[in-house]
Amino acid sequence: MESRGKRVSAFAVFKAKRDATPRKASSSRGTASEGSVRKPHASTPIAGILRQGQGQLRKLRNSARAKKVRKNVKQSPESVKSRERLQSMDVDGDEATSSGISSMRSSHQGLADVRGKDSLQKKRKSPYVTTPDKSRRKMSTRQHQQTEPSAKRLKFHEEEEASKESAPSTSQVADKSLTRDSLQHGRDVFAWLISPVKVDDFFKNLFERKPLFLKRHNPGYFREIFTSEELHNILRDNDLQFTRNLDVTTYADGKRETHNPVGRAHPQVVWDYYKNGCSVRLLNPQSYSTRVWQLLAALQEFFGCFVGANIYMTPPGSQGFAPHYDDIEAFVLQLEGKKHWKLYNQRSSAEVLPRFSSANFTDADIGTPILDTTLEAGDLLYFPRGVIHQANTPSETHSLHITVSACQKHSWGDLMEMLLGQALDTAREEDVEFRKSLPTEYLNYMGVAHADLDDSRRTSFKKKIGDLFSRLLKHAPIDAAVDQMSTEFMHTSLPPVLENAEESCSIYGTDTSCKNGSISGFAQLQEDTPIRLLRRNILRLIPRDEKVLVYHSVENSRVFKEKEPQYFEIPAEAAPAVEHLLHSYPDYIPVSNLPLMPSDTDDVDTDQVDLAQLLFEKGLVVTKYKLKPSSSSSLGSREDVAIHQSL
Repeated sequence: MESRGKRVSAFAVFKAKRDATPRKASSSRGTASEGSVRKPHASTPIAGILRQGQGQLRKLRNSARAKKVRKNVKQSPESVKSRERLQSMDVDGDEATSSGISSMRSSHQGLADVRGKDSLQKKRKSPYVTTPDKSRRKMSTRQHQQTEPSAKRLKFHEEEEASKESAPSTSQVADKSLTRDSLQHGRDVFAWLISPVKVDDFFKNLFERKPLFLKRHNPGYFREIFTSEELHNILRDNDLQFTRNLDVTTYADGKRETHNPVGRAHPQVVWDYYKNGCSVRLLNPQSYSTRVWQLLAALQEFFGCFVGANIYMTPPGSQGFAPHYDDIEAFVLQLEGKKHWKLYNQRSSAEVLPRFSSANFTDADIGTPILDTTLEAGDLLYFPRGVIHQANTPSETHSLHITVSACQKHSWGDLMEMLLGQALDTAREEDVEFRKSLPTEYLNYMGVAHADLDDSRRTSFKKKIGDLFSRLLKHAPIDAAVDQMSTEFMHTSLPPVLENAEESCSIYGTDTSCKNGSISGFAQLQEDTPIRLLRRNILRLIPRDEKVLVYHSVENSRVFKEKEPQYFEIPAEAAPAVEHLLHSYPDYIPVSNLPLMPSDTDDVDTDQVDLAQLLFEKGLVVTKYKLKPSSSSSLGSREDVAIHQSL
């Protein structure tokens, strides 16, 4: 059956190119042995990634269209539909920021100050307000240890009703979490975070440009995120270690000191430091607080990069840190009490959007502040990386705030660093100009010692370098470099927080049990079972040599990079089916509509149901309705799907 007029899978193009290209002998870099998957090198996680040749794409697509597909594979009519762009959605009640943003006086360059009205803030409800899940999976807080990769599931409280869809059985689960787009949900959470500023206005006028101060006059705005009582409970119930998980610091008389002892941070020890004027910093609170985890997991879907956080609790009349700048976009959410902040412009253009944080400054180093204000509970302060800042508490109250961070080493320069290395490897392999020898005697006219030399050979040498850079662009595997960035994102991402309905319709909600050696309640997908990915950014397809690896974040730990990158291998013939799930999201598609490529060998025969069952059991897909349990424990032909999992 020809797929005339239909979108051709990138992996079909990859397979067509592979089949049409003569096999090369192994290079000095080495290849994995047959039937095994070599774990990607740490510095090049996707070494050997697919390189798509320039000018060959049309020919390859035509070749792929001409391939015959097995008769038992049903092509999805939805595969020919173009995907609609996500529309920007702001919560009702927001007002345009053109009238709400006022510039500070001219000496306060680069600062926006928005003061929200009480009536406006009452209209907006937190999109992630939560209550503990009452299901059988409920876990005691005291049992939660730092290294635990999963936690109790939460249920969102939405103002609007979940959509009601007719189901062929009573196993239907109606919940908005089963239909919403995780990218749009992340945008909604961010919109709530910076309200009343519009998301589009923020990225157009403020992001990476100037600070933003939101005065809300609403102490309860961030109440659901974190409290000082929760900080105490975390100290009591978890084996937190000084330095690794928590710091106690002071800044006085121009000197910053860290007072961390060795060992566990018991509450009595921590609060004794606090009582004596030390600021307490909890690192990576998402490892212990489910609400913080939920907030960051939603924001990472929107930003497309790791989103982290630290909690700071400071006693009255004290300061914990010296003036400095950071390498992250900082969103300061004041949770309790008050804190007095001072922001300063970058000292030079080299400190605008820096890649690394600074050392500690003194007041003599940083000049006059561009912002001098006090945050109260419910207020928000944003400032770009590179903006120097310091903060202290007034004498009459303590301060508790959370700093949400984003975009660390997430720049064009970081992408180009990956891109140029891969482009150079390809250029040296495919273009003889990059393999020609350097000119004789070039050491006699090139180099710093010869920089002022008036020699025509220097001009020719520089022109040759310019020509090679131009040729290098033709070999730049841009998509491959983006995929390499994405594998780092998969490694650092928090695992998703499942809501009740999502849990019921996923592997986590199955009722499989064993009694007297008899297995019951096995959840088996069928050809007509509608499925979709758990989140838009839950996985990445990475072609490597003649294999296809599925990198994912669903089994990550809440502790930053506690686990190695999570991935498994699927047959190349199954890659278009996963690609189809990516492009179909957030819609559900029947299992029978998953497109597969024909196998080159008779001993590998990937089945749609087997592949879908694998993705379901890996926790990567959810079904539209809760599956009816089967009394049979048979897995059918599932063993035919060759899987190689990361260690």
